[in-house]
Amino acid sequence: MRRSLRRPLAYAFSLLSLTVHAQAPALNQPPVWSAMPDIVAFERMVNDRLAAAQSAIDHLLAVNEPRSIENTVSPYDEAIRQLHAAFYHCRLVQQVHPDASYRGTI
Repeated sequence: MRRSLRRPLAYAFSLLSLTVHAQAPALNQPPVWSAMPDIVAFERMVNDRLAAAQSAIDHLLAVNEPRSIENTVSPYDEAIRQLHAAFYHCRLVQQVHPDASYRGTI
């Protein structure tokens, strides 16, 4: 009976490790407002996110071998993650920043 459980348990643990890895938070993303950047610094943060999204899209389009999760879905997910982060930070600042001139610039 022990031998019959090894393979399903190994399969379950491998799926669990993939799921945990996929849900791990991004290491390069600080808390939403860890510092109070000025407008220029905030634009730089958002432009860095947009550049990272473009890089992921370029990586996705440059694939010459057969499509897989690693070379298709992962770059797509990264592009979407970067675009969402840029958009959500802009919307947050636009709606709640205490300085009206800052809100109007975004």
